[in-house]
Amino acid sequence: ATGDHFTPLGTPCACGSELPVVRVEGRATHMVRLSDGRVVTPAAVDAAVGPAPWMDLYKLEQDSTGACSFRYIPNAKARPDDVTALEARLVETLTPNRVHVEAVDYISSERSGKFQPCLSHISAEGV
Repeated sequence: ATGDHFTPLGTPCACGSELPVVRVEGRATHMVRLSDGRVVTPAAVDAAVGPAPWMDLYKLEQDSTGACSFRYIPNAKARPDDVTALEARLVETLTPNRVHVEAVDYISSERSGKFQPCLSHISAEGV
């Protein structure tokens, strides 16, 4: 098993294939598991972030307690009200879990060299 998660769309493929059409949601280790049982996909986090021309990069990481840390690299366009609005959207998306938002200068990639914008240290278990 690859640990990939997907959602069947229930629509036929435009190419005529009989195989199911799906939307790839991400890997199990990229899913944020909330304490109320819901699972938040990387696409849902992206939607909560929304258009953010004031931010160069972000990473949401869920620790083993379920708390979420959202680190981002702001650029010259960043304003305090942008951050306040972002925090509100993230809290709405990730409640009841705790969320901490922090501006940083650098966000590292994984040891593989790949960059993963969402990473959970608990989601691979039981999702």
